[in-house]
Amino acid sequence: MGTNDIGDSVRFDLACEALGFRRPPMPLHLRFFPPPLPDGSRWTVLVVVAAGKAEDAVAWMQSHAEGRATTPPGIAPRTVRFEVAALPPAWSRWLTAARVVQVDVGTHGVATLFVAGSLTQLAALAAALHPVPAAARQRVSTTKPIEQVEITPRQLEVLCNAVTMGYYDVPHRINLRELGKTMDLSVSAASQLLRRAQGQVIRAFIDSATLAGVQDQSDQADEKTRETLRTATKEA
Repeated sequence: MGTNDIGDSVRFDLACEALGFRRPPMPLHLRFFPPPLPDGSRWTVLVVVAAGKAEDAVAWMQSHAEGRATTPPGIAPRTVRFEVAALPPAWSRWLTAARVVQVDVGTHGVATLFVAGSLTQLAALAAALHPVPAAARQRVSTTKPIEQVEITPRQLEVLCNAVTMGYYDVPHRINLRELGKTMDLSVSAASQLLRRAQGQVIRAFIDSATLAGVQDQSDQADEKTRETLRTATKEA
């Protein structure tokens, strides 16, 4: 395996418009499945929404592309399977560059793109996104276990002391100035070390929880989608 074939998981945070999305009326989690045949054009999108918002999700999807929507039976379904007749060009640009694991589209106008692929594929995706309005943020996504998060020994020391001494208790049993004094640190130094450690841990947790949580909600619909794609492949 060459160097360029070694991949990673990357998260892009961009304005919705940068990916070709309109701002949705409610948070949406999207998972894209490519056509079962190489020459096919019909993509399947699994949409996960809050209970009772499936019809709103269908309307939002239809405002972007023509397609057929299917919702599971029930009073307040949480998933929609949407078969897209043809990908909008704005979607095709990034969907075909690398493997898109999931897209979260928020009401605040920001879309989060979770992508996996080789370095070559990720570079192609970055190039595809470059001409559009710049990403608000772009970073390597830490989807590994929390215990493997990379923080320095000093950051870990401050974080452990903060937990032990009750800095995170409600109300605080110790403030930041007192925490710093126990380690001969100024308030600014203690704050900087703590915030960097917190940032690493929180980002790892959010990335992992986002992907795992939506997977739990969509397992049943996901399997039905895969079965539909397998059936279509066999029939072809």
